[in-house]
Formats: sequence, C-alpha cells, structure tokens
Amino acid sequence: MEKDMKALREYLLLLPDYPEVNDCLADLSTEDLTNEEIAERLGIASDWMDTIT
Repeated sequence: MEKDMKALREYLLLLPDYPEVNDCLADLSTEDLTNEEIAERLGIASDWMDTIT
C-alpha cells in the first residue's frame, strides 16, 4: 500500500513528504488561546446565550 501511495503522490505532483506543512494554518493554533479569544476569532458574541433564553 505504501508503494501505491507514493506512486499516487508522484502522479498528482505532490511532495513525497507527508504530512505537508501548510503555512496558512500555522497562525490558527488554538493551544495558547482562552475560550474568550477563540470566540472572538470566530465572531461569536459573548452574550450569545442571552439571545436564546
């Protein structure tokens, strides 16, 4: 199976290394963020529960 995957990656002109590094996603790490910061990045209002009740 590994040989087939390598052949497929070569056929699709993909790099032989996997996983590939995606620089666009490098800044999206949420490891050092609080829940409030994540909600802010997602555009969720802090009082969203108030509108439901």
